[in-house]
Amino acid sequence: MPSEVHDTKRERTRGVARVLGAGACALVAFVVAHVGLHSLALHFERGGASLWWQEQHLRLFMRSNYAPGDRPRLLFTGSSEAREGFDGETFAARFPEWRTDQNAWIWATLPELVLGLEYLERAYGDDALPEALVVGITPRYVADLRESPSPFYSAINRYSPRFRVEFDDAARQSGPHLVERPWREALRARINWFKHQGNRYRGAWKGVLRAGLVSVAPDRAESARLRTRLVPQAFHQLSNWPPELTRQVFLEPDAVDARYSSFAEHVRNMRAWNPDDDADAIRAAFAAVLEIAERHGIRLFFVSLPEVSWSRDGFGEERYARYLRVLSESVGEAPLLDLRDLLRDDEFHDHQHANRAGALRLTARVSDWLAPQLKQ
Repeated sequence: MPSEVHDTKRERTRGVARVLGAGACALVAFVVAHVGLHSLALHFERGGASLWWQEQHLRLFMRSNYAPGDRPRLLFTGSSEAREGFDGETFAARFPEWRTDQNAWIWATLPELVLGLEYLERAYGDDALPEALVVGITPRYVADLRESPSPFYSAINRYSPRFRVEFDDAARQSGPHLVERPWREALRARINWFKHQGNRYRGAWKGVLRAGLVSVAPDRAESARLRTRLVPQAFHQLSNWPPELTRQVFLEPDAVDARYSSFAEHVRNMRAWNPDDDADAIRAAFAAVLEIAERHGIRLFFVSLPEVSWSRDGFGEERYARYLRVLSESVGEAPLLDLRDLLRDDEFHDHQHANRAGALRLTARVSDWLAPQLKQ
């Protein structure tokens, strides 16, 4: 009997050991796969790829994106209009003496720019900030209006191991600022960040696929579909929206299909916006950007981005003149280029985003404007 009991215990011990061994092997394989995929993603990112599909704001949480280099950094930012309108590859070719970086994101607004610069400063130090900053702006960006809650603030709260966002008012509409996290929240944020790498890793595999196909068929290097998930632009490979639909949303928002009701409501809010009512908040936000730039020696440039004709018509010339007056007063001595009517309607993908042809023309115009100033 004792022998049988001893054999049973030994078998159980072996079973537990096998389970633990299998678990350990699985864990090692998982870690090795993660390290390999992370290294692959870094390889493409260091080559200029943008792997966060529709989530460019998540680049903020990667220190490697802001490490010092052998050349000064020229950062292009703004909302999705800047993401689609500023072509990073063209800027990189035009300004080889600079490390150009395109990091505009969806639904971004001016207070998010302030918070983003403060995040870089506090999380990574002075060296993480660019030597020159080009901000693509629109009335919506300056007005701090959006159709849906800010993905940028939500991302900080979910993924940042250092900070969370708090607001001065209960409506979470004004005064966003960074607050240090306790260690338990920091640990949870790191776990969330680790679990969210799938989107980035899919982009890295797309890079491997593109590199393989291009090596076999070099003429496919500029294929729009092969470039998807490797460049910030999300709409350049898509067909333009029907002009009659986008025109109706802006000129007759009450008559649009129910599917677009949320955006139509956003258009109504934008058309009702009075720049003079928010002049103090606008000046304060720009003053914060100017203060950070002066403190770190950042050269600032602002570009008022192109708008489709029916967007301009819906906003009105008189109100736009008031907006420009507030804008000019707010940016101080920083250069401001107004390109509101640069593009034709057929150079837009939809109501506000440039298509590929429009983006190349916009980028060329901005490059010509920047070139002599960056040499000073």
